[in-house]
Amino acid sequence: MAANQAARWVDAQVNHAVIVACDKPMCDALAAAGFPGRHLKHIWPNEPYPSHAQVVVVTAAVERQFGVKRNAEMAPPVLAVFGTGNTAISIRVVAPHGAAKLKDKLKANQRQLSSAGASLVNNKHVKASPLARQLLLGGRVDPRLMVVLTAVASVHPIDIVSFNADAPGISPGVQYRTADLAPNNPAARMSVSDYTRFLSRTLAAEPGVYHPLVAATTHNFAGQSVFRITFSAPSPLNLLGG
Repeated sequence: MAANQAARWVDAQVNHAVIVACDKPMCDALAAAGFPGRHLKHIWPNEPYPSHAQVVVVTAAVERQFGVKRNAEMAPPVLAVFGTGNTAISIRVVAPHGAAKLKDKLKANQRQLSSAGASLVNNKHVKASPLARQLLLGGRVDPRLMVVLTAVASVHPIDIVSFNADAPGISPGVQYRTADLAPNNPAARMSVSDYTRFLSRTLAAEPGVYHPLVAATTHNFAGQSVFRITFSAPSPLNLLGG
């Protein structure tokens, strides 16, 4: 069921400190999945758009209440979509000042990320797959990932296998919040266990906003062993300055 899928995804991927707006059935599903009830804002009939929330879960009922155009104007970036047709549920980032102003901020943010991505690509301690390089240079990688990857590479070489979209249906401007690293890098001259221990300890020590949601060895869709780093949604704007 799309509602349960959406609820589990929000609980697992969205920062529990942000306010999530939802209709009552969806809020109930989110609370049941484990998302903190105090950070759920109910969308009641005849209420204005929940512009003070950071994320909105757009169900069929919310779509009917505000309309497709209003939802696209007030919450244009899509983090994930579950279900199809009339039962589809989209998880969106709220733009409190409207889509136009958010678009300008996203463009500026992408320029900052592209510049930082070029620095990372040109770092002699960083190896990256062709697609990973393309995403870095295109400014599509979450700024928190950029910072921690740069920090890790300043100590030992890293090999970026891929960046993952984290969910189906994301908007083109949404940053990738997950990086898969090779769990060993011969250039580091360490055993696999020592290298993954180094990655785990380094990332566990990252403070505040730079502390990842996930930092552990796992397997990707191809069955390849990787060290995965994931940050919570939504990605922050202007974290790199500017």
